[in-house]
Amino acid sequence: MISADALIAQTPHLPSPPQTLIKLLGMLDADTADARAVGDAVECDIGLSVRTLQLANSSFYGLSRRVTSIHEAVTILGLNTVRRLVLAVGSAGLMSLPPALSAVLPGLVLHSTRCASLARVLAAPAELSENEAFTAGMLHDVGKIVIAHAFPDIDVAARRAVIVKGDVDAERALCGYDHCQLGHALLNHWRLPSMLVDVTRMHHASPAEMSRPVALVALADGLAQCAPEALEAWDATAPA
Repeated sequence: MISADALIAQTPHLPSPPQTLIKLLGMLDADTADARAVGDAVECDIGLSVRTLQLANSSFYGLSRRVTSIHEAVTILGLNTVRRLVLAVGSAGLMSLPPALSAVLPGLVLHSTRCASLARVLAAPAELSENEAFTAGMLHDVGKIVIAHAFPDIDVAARRAVIVKGDVDAERALCGYDHCQLGHALLNHWRLPSMLVDVTRMHHASPAEMSRPVALVALADGLAQCAPEALEAWDATAPA
C-alpha cells in the first residue's frame, strides 16, 4: 500500500477557486485595501489559508510562537506580501486540476465554509479564538483533496461516499487511509500549528478523545452536515 507520505508528495498544490483570486487581487490593488477584509477573504479559501499560515510561521519571520489565525498572519505578512502570495498561488495551481478534484472542490469548499462559519459562532461560548476556530473549520477536511488527487479514477458513487459524504470506513476500504489521516499528514508535513493538525486528525474521533478545539469543530461539522439547506444564505465572510 502506498504510504501517506507518498500520497502527500503527489499533492504539491491545493487549488484556489479563480473567483477568490480575482476578488482578492481587486481588493489588494485598491488604494483603500483593508487588512481585515483581506483576511476575511483569505480565510474562506483552503489553499490560500494554508500558504498564508505556512509563510507567517516560517523561520524568515522569526516568531517565538505559532500563528493560527489568518487575520494575524495577514497582519504579520503585510498586504504586499499577501498580494505576491495570491499571484503565486494563482499561477501555480489553477491550470492543473485533475477532473476528480474539479468535480468535488465546489461542494467541499461550501461545506468547509459552512463548518468554519459555525465554528466561529460557537467559539466565544467555548472561550476559544473566533479566527482560529474559523481557520480550523476551513481546513478540517483538507485530506479529501489528497484523496481526490491520488485516486482520480474511483467511480462516481464511491467518489461521493468518500469525498462528499466523508465516509471514513469507505475511504479506508478504497484508499487505505481516511481523510483525517491524510489531512493530518499533509498539515504536519507543512508544519502548521499543532491545534490545526489535531483538529484535522481527530474531528471524527470519539468525544472522549477530543480536545476542546477538536470538539468545537466536530460539532460545527455535524451541524453543517445535518442541515445544509438552512445555511444556504449564510454569509461566511461577515463578522460573527
